[in-house]
Amino acid sequence: MKAILFTSLALLGSDALWAQDSTYHRQNTHEYIGITVEHSLKSGYKMDQDYDYYATLIELEYQKPLIKTIKNNIALNLLFQPQVNLATYRDWKVETLQDSWEAGFNVGVIFHAYLNDRSSRRYFTISSSTGPHYIHATPVRQAPGFIFSNNIRIGFHYPVYQRINAEVKIGVRHASNAGLIRPNHGLDNVFAGLKLTVALGKLNDED
Repeated sequence: MKAILFTSLALLGSDALWAQDSTYHRQNTHEYIGITVEHSLKSGYKMDQDYDYYATLIELEYQKPLIKTIKNNIALNLLFQPQVNLATYRDWKVETLQDSWEAGFNVGVIFHAYLNDRSSRRYFTISSSTGPHYIHATPVRQAPGFIFSNNIRIGFHYPVYQRINAEVKIGVRHASNAGLIRPNHGLDNVFAGLKLTVALGKLNDED
Protein backbone atom coordinates (compact mmCIF):
# COMPACT_ATOMS: atom_id res chain seq x y z
CA MET A 1 0.00 0.00 0.00
CA LYS A 2 2.81 2.41 0.90
CA ALA A 3 4.55 1.61 -2.39
CA ILE A 4 1.37 2.41 -4.33
CA LEU A 5 0.91 5.65 -2.37
CA PHE A 6 4.50 6.78 -2.96
CA THR A 7 4.28 5.86 -6.65
CA SER A 8 1.03 7.84 -7.04
CA LEU A 9 2.55 10.88 -5.31
CA ALA A 10 5.61 10.66 -7.53
CA LEU A 11 3.48 10.54 -10.69
CA LEU A 12 1.37 13.46 -9.53
CA GLY A 13 4.50 15.42 -8.76
CA SER A 14 5.96 14.71 -12.19
CA ASP A 15 2.69 15.73 -13.86
CA ALA A 16 2.67 19.01 -11.92
CA LEU A 17 6.25 19.72 -12.92
CA TRP A 18 5.41 18.94 -16.55
CA ALA A 19 2.38 21.27 -16.42
CA GLN A 20 4.53 24.09 -15.05
CA ASP A 21 7.05 23.55 -17.82
CA SER A 22 4.55 22.82 -20.59
CA THR A 23 5.13 26.23 -22.18
CA TYR A 24 8.64 25.14 -23.09
CA HIS A 25 7.55 21.94 -24.83
CA ARG A 26 4.58 23.05 -26.94
CA GLN A 27 5.18 23.19 -30.66
CA ASN A 28 4.35 26.01 -33.05
CA THR A 29 2.93 23.87 -35.86
CA HIS A 30 0.18 25.92 -37.51
CA GLU A 31 0.65 27.37 -40.97
CA TYR A 32 -1.93 29.87 -42.19
CA ILE A 33 -3.26 31.16 -45.50
CA GLY A 34 -5.60 34.11 -45.53
CA ILE A 35 -6.70 37.49 -46.77
CA THR A 36 -6.52 40.90 -45.11
CA VAL A 37 -8.41 44.09 -45.89
CA GLU A 38 -7.09 47.30 -44.28
CA HIS A 39 -8.03 50.93 -44.74
CA SER A 40 -6.00 54.00 -43.85
CA LEU A 41 -7.68 56.07 -41.15
CA LYS A 42 -5.35 59.03 -41.50
CA SER A 43 -2.53 60.44 -43.62
CA GLY A 44 0.59 61.08 -41.56
CA TYR A 45 0.88 61.34 -37.80
CA LYS A 46 0.35 65.07 -37.27
CA MET A 47 -2.99 66.76 -36.72
CA ASP A 48 -2.62 68.87 -39.88
CA GLN A 49 -0.99 67.48 -43.02
CA ASP A 50 -0.32 69.14 -46.37
CA TYR A 51 -1.63 66.09 -48.22
CA ASP A 52 -4.17 63.27 -48.06
CA TYR A 53 -3.36 59.75 -49.17
CA TYR A 54 -5.88 57.03 -48.36
CA ALA A 55 -5.33 53.41 -49.34
CA THR A 56 -7.36 50.24 -49.03
CA LEU A 57 -4.98 47.29 -48.83
CA ILE A 58 -6.11 43.90 -50.18
CA GLU A 59 -3.45 41.43 -49.07
CA LEU A 60 -3.11 37.70 -49.52
CA GLU A 61 -1.07 36.07 -46.78
CA TYR A 62 0.92 32.94 -46.12
CA GLN A 63 2.36 32.35 -42.67
CA LYS A 64 4.68 29.55 -41.55
CA PRO A 65 6.57 28.87 -38.30
CA LEU A 66 10.06 30.34 -38.20
CA ILE A 67 10.74 28.95 -34.72
CA LYS A 68 9.02 25.61 -34.04
CA THR A 69 9.11 25.65 -30.21
CA ILE A 70 6.85 27.95 -28.18
CA LYS A 71 8.82 29.46 -25.27
CA ASN A 72 7.34 31.71 -22.60
CA ASN A 73 4.09 31.68 -24.63
CA ILE A 74 5.85 33.41 -27.56
CA ALA A 75 6.23 32.05 -31.10
CA LEU A 76 7.70 33.54 -34.26
CA ASN A 77 6.37 33.08 -37.81
CA LEU A 78 7.52 34.13 -41.28
CA LEU A 79 5.09 36.31 -43.23
CA PHE A 80 4.53 36.66 -47.01
CA GLN A 81 2.04 39.30 -48.26
CA PRO A 82 1.42 39.90 -51.99
CA GLN A 83 -1.10 42.70 -52.41
CA VAL A 84 -3.03 44.95 -54.81
CA ASN A 85 -4.29 48.19 -53.26
CA LEU A 86 -6.69 50.99 -54.18
CA ALA A 87 -5.87 54.59 -53.25
CA THR A 88 -7.02 58.20 -53.47
CA TYR A 89 -4.97 61.35 -52.89
CA ARG A 90 -4.98 65.16 -52.96
CA ASP A 91 -2.65 67.99 -51.95
CA TRP A 92 -2.09 71.73 -52.41
CA LYS A 93 -1.63 71.21 -56.17
CA VAL A 94 -4.57 68.85 -56.77
CA GLU A 95 -7.41 69.74 -54.39
CA THR A 96 -9.96 67.16 -55.49
CA LEU A 97 -9.44 63.49 -54.69
CA GLN A 98 -7.68 61.57 -57.46
CA ASP A 99 -7.69 57.80 -57.94
CA SER A 100 -4.55 55.71 -57.79
CA TRP A 101 -3.49 52.11 -57.18
CA GLU A 102 -0.60 50.13 -55.75
CA ALA A 103 0.85 46.65 -56.17
CA GLY A 104 3.61 44.96 -54.21
CA PHE A 105 4.99 42.17 -52.09
CA ASN A 106 5.94 42.29 -48.40
CA VAL A 107 8.03 39.86 -46.38
CA GLY A 108 8.28 40.02 -42.62
CA VAL A 109 7.98 38.35 -39.24
CA ILE A 110 5.05 38.09 -36.85
CA PHE A 111 5.25 37.35 -33.12
CA HIS A 112 2.43 35.39 -31.45
CA ALA A 113 1.92 36.13 -27.74
CA TYR A 114 -0.41 33.40 -26.45
CA LEU A 115 -2.95 34.03 -23.71
CA ASN A 116 -2.17 30.74 -21.93
CA ASP A 117 -0.31 27.45 -22.35
CA ARG A 118 -3.29 25.60 -23.84
CA SER A 119 -4.50 27.77 -26.71
CA SER A 120 -2.53 27.76 -29.97
CA ARG A 121 -4.86 29.97 -32.05
CA ARG A 122 -5.78 32.71 -29.57
CA TYR A 123 -3.01 35.29 -29.23
CA PHE A 124 -1.87 38.89 -29.60
CA THR A 125 0.33 39.69 -32.60
CA ILE A 126 3.14 42.11 -33.39
CA SER A 127 4.31 42.11 -36.99
CA SER A 128 6.88 43.94 -39.06
CA SER A 129 7.24 43.71 -42.84
CA THR A 130 8.83 45.44 -45.79
CA GLY A 131 8.97 45.02 -49.54
CA PRO A 132 8.98 46.58 -53.01
CA HIS A 133 5.84 48.29 -54.30
CA TYR A 134 4.68 50.27 -57.28
CA ILE A 135 2.41 53.33 -56.85
CA HIS A 136 0.66 54.62 -59.95
CA ALA A 137 0.09 58.24 -58.81
CA THR A 138 0.96 60.18 -55.64
CA PRO A 139 0.85 63.61 -54.01
CA VAL A 140 3.65 65.95 -55.14
CA ARG A 141 5.64 65.26 -51.96
CA GLN A 142 6.46 61.75 -53.21
CA ALA A 143 7.58 60.56 -56.65
CA PRO A 144 5.30 57.84 -58.06
CA GLY A 145 6.59 54.50 -59.29
CA PHE A 146 8.91 52.19 -57.39
CA ILE A 147 8.84 52.48 -53.58
CA PHE A 148 9.42 50.44 -50.44
CA SER A 149 6.51 49.75 -48.08
CA ASN A 150 7.52 49.46 -44.39
CA ASN A 151 4.86 48.25 -41.94
CA ILE A 152 4.28 47.66 -38.23
CA ARG A 153 1.03 46.15 -36.91
CA ILE A 154 -0.41 44.94 -33.61
CA GLY A 155 -3.50 42.75 -33.42
CA PHE A 156 -5.53 40.04 -31.76
CA HIS A 157 -6.05 36.64 -33.42
CA TYR A 158 -8.82 34.23 -32.40
CA PRO A 159 -10.58 31.11 -33.79
CA VAL A 160 -14.02 31.61 -35.34
CA TYR A 161 -15.17 28.22 -36.61
CA GLN A 162 -13.18 25.01 -36.98
CA ARG A 163 -10.06 26.00 -38.98
CA ILE A 164 -11.23 29.56 -39.69
CA ASN A 165 -9.73 32.41 -37.66
CA ALA A 166 -10.01 36.19 -37.55
CA GLU A 167 -7.60 38.92 -36.55
CA VAL A 168 -8.32 42.59 -35.91
CA LYS A 169 -5.29 44.82 -36.20
CA ILE A 170 -4.03 48.39 -36.33
CA GLY A 171 -0.69 49.87 -37.27
CA VAL A 172 1.37 52.26 -39.38
CA ARG A 173 3.01 52.25 -42.81
CA HIS A 174 5.77 54.38 -44.34
CA ALA A 175 6.20 54.32 -48.11
CA SER A 176 9.19 55.93 -49.85
CA ASN A 177 11.88 55.04 -52.38
CA ALA A 178 15.11 55.35 -50.32
CA GLY A 179 16.10 58.52 -52.17
CA LEU A 180 16.33 56.89 -55.60
CA ILE A 181 14.00 59.46 -57.19
CA ARG A 182 13.14 62.95 -55.94
CA PRO A 183 10.95 64.14 -54.30
CA ASN A 184 11.03 61.51 -51.59
CA HIS A 185 9.31 62.89 -48.49
CA GLY A 186 7.32 59.68 -48.01
CA LEU A 187 3.69 58.75 -47.51
CA ASP A 188 2.66 57.81 -43.97
CA ASN A 189 -0.60 56.18 -42.94
CA VAL A 190 -2.38 54.76 -39.91
CA PHE A 191 -4.23 51.56 -40.85
CA ALA A 192 -6.94 49.41 -39.27
CA GLY A 193 -8.14 46.14 -40.71
CA LEU A 194 -9.50 42.62 -40.47
CA LYS A 195 -7.75 39.39 -41.45
CA LEU A 196 -9.38 36.01 -42.07
CA THR A 197 -7.15 32.93 -42.09
CA VAL A 198 -7.40 29.18 -42.42
CA ALA A 199 -5.13 27.04 -40.25
CA LEU A 200 -3.34 24.26 -42.16
CA GLY A 201 -2.29 20.92 -40.78
CA LYS A 202 -3.58 19.03 -37.74
CA LEU A 203 -5.52 20.98 -35.10
CA ASN A 204 -4.58 19.79 -31.62
CA ASP A 205 -5.51 22.76 -29.43
CA GLU A 206 -8.56 23.38 -27.27
CA ASP A 207 -9.99 26.34 -29.21
